[in-house]
Amino acid sequence: MDKDFWIPIIKSRCIRYGDFTLHSGIKSTWICDLLVLLPSFPALMLELKPSNFPLVGIEFGGALLVTMAYPTTSGIIRKDGSTYNIPRYKKLTLVDDVVSTESSFLDAKEYLEASGYEIVEYLAILDRRKEENKTLIIRSLITAEDLGLE
Repeated sequence: MDKDFWIPIIKSRCIRYGDFTLHSGIKSTWICDLLVLLPSFPALMLELKPSNFPLVGIEFGGALLVTMAYPTTSGIIRKDGSTYNIPRYKKLTLVDDVVSTESSFLDAKEYLEASGYEIVEYLAILDRRKEENKTLIIRSLITAEDLGLE
């Protein structure tokens, strides 16, 4: 499997159209609800081919991704900065399901770096950032452009 396998599945099952306000506060005419693919989260994580650094999922979607794929070796960071089961290693990979503005990644990075961790990789299933919002290098399985969306 690869992104060409996942694109039609995500387009047909996860994309919803309407008037939405994203977690970042941005208005959008579409959202991607990856939770409908919950049983496939371990396969989606394998597609991302994470490095060998411990995975920390950002609440909510990222946390589900990592704990379903790697239940005994992954941690969670919540929106308020509190953590659960963060590995003792000082280098970590941050994971989220969908990235629109990087704000969740930047907030989690700030909290974790304040505790002495280094973020060495950022992963997301869907990257829907606009060019002007790209400050981090985030490796994703698919992009909004892959889905034919802006």
